[in-house]
Amino acid sequence: MGTPTTTHWVDGGVPRRLVLAPTQRGSTVTCTLPADEDVLPLGHYMLFAMVDDIPSSAQIVNVLPRIAGDIDGDGVVNAADLAALLGAWGSCAAPCPPTCAADLNGDCSVDGPDLAIVLGNWS
Repeated sequence: MGTPTTTHWVDGGVPRRLVLAPTQRGSTVTCTLPADEDVLPLGHYMLFAMVDDIPSSAQIVNVLPRIAGDIDGDGVVNAADLAALLGAWGSCAAPCPPTCAADLNGDCSVDGPDLAIVLGNWS
């Protein structure tokens, strides 16, 4: 949910609610955020886990712009991203799975052009 801000009887926050499809493996739950900024604009959100329509306490998360070449999503392009790219080298053949983060140019292949993106944005 978007983070509302009320001041002087005016709600200055942008009312947003996005339902994510979770996947669970053991006690770990993950969600994939939409890459389209029209669906998920950048900014702060309150993240809730819902169990039987009862929300958890909110965790504030900040959705930041994706940096080209940042495969692991830590906000910088570095050796970890290069290692992830090399570990996925030659994978992600068509049909391209949507979870292939190392396919940076969207051609369903992890290869030289993806390497050029990582090296071109190295921090």
